[in-house]
Amino acid sequence: MSLETQVRRLTYRLLNSTVRGVIKLLHDSGGLQIVQATLLGEDDVSDPIERLQEYGFTSSPPLDSECLVLMVGGTRSHPVCVKAENRLARKTAIANVLASTGLPLQPEDVLIYTSHQNFILLRAGSGNVIIHSPETIRLQGKQIQLAATEKLYVDVSGRGYEYLPVLTNTWELGSVPGFVNNITPPEHGLPAQ
Repeated sequence: MSLETQVRRLTYRLLNSTVRGVIKLLHDSGGLQIVQATLLGEDDVSDPIERLQEYGFTSSPPLDSECLVLMVGGTRSHPVCVKAENRLARKTAIANVLASTGLPLQPEDVLIYTSHQNFILLRAGSGNVIIHSPETIRLQGKQIQLAATEKLYVDVSGRGYEYLPVLTNTWELGSVPGFVNNITPPEHGLPAQ
């Protein structure tokens, strides 16, 4: 085989080692998630592709999400999906954060999200963690411990408690303080997000 032929084959492998695609099917019942995708430059849906994810984290991207597929060895015989992103779900999640917190995402923030208004936001600037759900947030375990070094707030529709190291305050929206340590919002307040 001539040097020119070898260089041409190597060039072909390098050029085809990374391909963009669109996820059309997803199977998540085995040890690895399997996707089928329409790959750039191909009309048909690909054979099943393993989707590698980080240890300890898994997600199921919506169908029609964009993906990045690596061709191991530069051949189409062993494709591996290494990234998946959905532009619409991400845009919706960012809008949900802004609507819920009143603050846009900042540099170095980390956001874990779905397209259905659920998110966990790690604020880099303030160090705060915001967990949001339009429905239920459930903590389950043999023991659940909440520990605060300064204050712990518990509020249910404007009625609640503020726990401090030396006393407990109560409040109720619209009420007049009736006993010692009874406070009404906005005298209590959550830290800036």
